[in-house]
Amino acid sequence: MVGSAMLTRMFINGFLKRTPRAAIINVSSLITVVPAPYIKEYSATKQFLTLLSYYLQDNYGDKIDIQDLNPAVMTTNLNNHRTGPDTIAPEHYVTSS
Repeated sequence: MVGSAMLTRMFINGFLKRTPRAAIINVSSLITVVPAPYIKEYSATKQFLTLLSYYLQDNYGDKIDIQDLNPAVMTTNLNNHRTGPDTIAPEHYVTSS
């Protein structure tokens, strides 16, 4: 959380001057709206990114494109044991954004 906020603060003034428009893309998670009792810390950090994106959009959305991606179950090293139609490859989200 601190890293995302600090990097945003460090680069925001430069982003405001860019032509064409700059973009800030935060990767959150669908876990922000779906209860997950055993991974509450992960859920809280992803909720922070969603709120950060919301406030950035409110304050700078007229000059910077702000995106908050909220993927569902994605294939990563954390959950590579999961397979099935509900598990989506990261490349899908990249091309969809």
